[in-house]
Amino acid sequence: MMKNRIFIAISLILIISFYFFLTSEIQKNEKVLSTTNIHLINCQVQKQPCKVELDDIKLNILFDKDVLYLKPFNFSVRAKIKENNIHSMKINFKMKNMDMGINRFALKNVKEEDDEQLWVGTALLPICVTGRADWFSELEIVTKDIKYVLSFPITVKQAKN
Repeated sequence: MMKNRIFIAISLILIISFYFFLTSEIQKNEKVLSTTNIHLINCQVQKQPCKVELDDIKLNILFDKDVLYLKPFNFSVRAKIKENNIHSMKINFKMKNMDMGINRFALKNVKEEDDEQLWVGTALLPICVTGRADWFSELEIVTKDIKYVLSFPITVKQAKN
């Protein structure tokens, strides 16, 4: 009986030690990126490309003209880069002071040339029961050194029957 308790105690100590060792090794290998938040107030992505410059990246962001509730719509980001350092792009759609659930979509890099990339995506948004249409987008661009989050408004309309 005493041997079993000692064996269990030693086993628990070894398991806990291994757990802390493993989690510290994982944290050492994960690079924590700093985040830069940018609010694009005059960006009207549904009318014309929104041009943004970030350090060594020049962006043109464009959405479909009409974004309708419960209808898929397209968006694209053309990135002119000095070096291939964009790892991923995601976009999150939200409303201020309203929980609309998770509306997060990944963009795909469909074209890559020497100094230019084309990222595209398709999304679908739920209807707001209050009738609000004042959505905003958070475009997340992850590079090898930093994560940018660009916020800009979009307008969503009811589909006409």
